[in-house]
Amino acid sequence: MGEKRRYVIRPEDAESGWPVAERCARALRQACERLKRDGGAPVEVVIGEYRRQRSLEQNRLYWAAYVRPLADHCGVAPMEMHRYLKWQFLEPVLVVDPFTGEILREGEPTTTGLTTAEFNQYLEMISAMAAEQGVHLPTAGEHAATYGWPEPEAEAT
Repeated sequence: MGEKRRYVIRPEDAESGWPVAERCARALRQACERLKRDGGAPVEVVIGEYRRQRSLEQNRLYWAAYVRPLADHCGVAPMEMHRYLKWQFLEPVLVVDPFTGEILREGEPTTTGLTTAEFNQYLEMISAMAAEQGVHLPTAGEHAATYGWPEPEAEAT
């Protein structure tokens, strides 16, 4: 199989007879037939609520209009500023002992799993913090229309 295929089924698909769901079911049937016939690696099927992930445009904007200006203002490397911002505004990844349930340590927070709305909220928090320090940064809302992102409160997470 090799490549991954992702299907997003939306409520409006019902009006046209669920064509995306049918393509998804057809791909699953083909994968099962291939497994039965040829064996090979298992196939992963995950069904859950769709969460629009942070876009590459958002990430580029983050580095150019948020991280770099703050890093320059503070006289630190951009990666150092990025790390600071993640620890300041995001939840750490917890490493838990599977036998005892004890939290062993906190891992570095990450922006990669944020939805577009969550990422907008992250940018808004950074802008507010920067303003308190006398550094003007754009608000996420100033870029939402340009890049087609939802306003911070517009997308359910």
